[in-house]
Amino acid sequence: MGSKPEVSARPSRFRAFFSNFLVGIVGTAASIVGVFLAVYFYFGSVSYPELVYFVNPVHTIVVKQGTASRLGVVFDGHPLTQDVTASQVAIWNRGHQVIRRAAILQAVTITTEPRVPILEATIRKTSRDVVGFDLGRTRFAEGEVPVSWNILEEGDGGVVQLVYAGDVGTQIRCRGVIEGQRAV
Repeated sequence: MGSKPEVSARPSRFRAFFSNFLVGIVGTAASIVGVFLAVYFYFGSVSYPELVYFVNPVHTIVVKQGTASRLGVVFDGHPLTQDVTASQVAIWNRGHQVIRRAAILQAVTITTEPRVPILEATIRKTSRDVVGFDLGRTRFAEGEVPVSWNILEEGDGGVVQLVYAGDVGTQIRCRGVIEGQRAV
């Protein structure tokens, strides 16, 4: 009859290698690190818009009413009896996805709280000319400045300076909704 091959009493090198305690520990550690890296790189690759704003905490008092000054302020032919203050607001895309004008679902608006008239709003700086930053000028009396743009790529934005008829305690907010982001 045929003879059976002899089975070696010594385990194969392959089995011996993977039966080693240190190899098991290193394999387990590599698996755990691999899972964390997969999650990290997944979230790093997801693109989303993130329109953010920052109000410079330093508000400049242009005119302080009630002080012993001979300086008066006239706006559109009418004297102002309240303080006049200037403030700057930066708006930019901190996300990884481009924000185009068509992605604005609810107008992005800079507002004063309490609502005080905005006397002037100017664009002080933009990250690039192609951004096409623009300010609406029809709602100044209601304390609102609509902001729009052509395109905001990652890191693009601009700085808007407001001059308003209110004191340094007036809060500046930015509101609006863009595609992929519920609120600014």
